[in-house]
Amino acid sequence: MNWLKRIARGRSSNGADNKLEQRPHPYRVKTVDDLWNHIAYVRGYAPNYFKDEDFLLPEEQMTLDLAFKFLDDGVDVAYPEEAFAEKRFELRSALSRALSAYQSGDEVAAAKILQVDFEDKIFKP
Repeated sequence: MNWLKRIARGRSSNGADNKLEQRPHPYRVKTVDDLWNHIAYVRGYAPNYFKDEDFLLPEEQMTLDLAFKFLDDGVDVAYPEEAFAEKRFELRSALSRALSAYQSGDEVAAAKILQVDFEDKIFKP
C-alpha cells in the first residue's frame, strides 16, 4: 500500500522495491493502448472478480491493489511531461478515491469515480 501513499502525495507508484519489477508482469501498462485496455479490465473485474491466470505466479495474480498500481503507472505513460504534474495529481486523486470506495464496499460509487473522474478525464485537457 506504499504506492497508495505516493499517489496521495502526487508521486508515481513506480519503484524498484516491488518484487514484480524483477519479472515483467504481463498486465503492466507500457503504452496508451495498454492503459485503455487495463482501464476496461479493471472496470470489468474490480473489486474481487479477477480471474486466476495459470500463466502467472501466485504473487503475480491480479488483485485490486495491483490493478490500481498499474492504473497509476498508466498516468505516467499518458502524462510523462513535468508540465502535467497537476493533471497527474488530479488523476491519482481519482484513483485513490475509487480504490477507497472499492475497499469500503461501495462498488457503485467506485465504478462511477473510476469512469467519470479517471477514464473520462485521462485524455481530455
